[in-house]
Amino acid sequence: MTTEEQTELVEHELESQQELFSMDFMELERRRIDSINKRTEVARAYIDANSAADQRQYSYHLQKMNSDREERKETRNATHH
Repeated sequence: MTTEEQTELVEHELESQQELFSMDFMELERRRIDSINKRTEVARAYIDANSAADQRQYSYHLQKMNSDREERKETRNATHH
């Protein structure tokens, strides 16, 4: 094998290794991005669940406040008449 052929063979091997490395790197990067996306989805679901719980709690307290107000009004009316 001539020196020129050896050089070509080595260059070809290096290019092949770089392509494999590049493909492996791309796969790792894709997995990293997928992982970040999943964490973002979980965080969004958590925030949505908390927002819904906050809304239910707000509605409950608003209804209780109105109910208490009506009860006080009825009590005042009953004691004044």
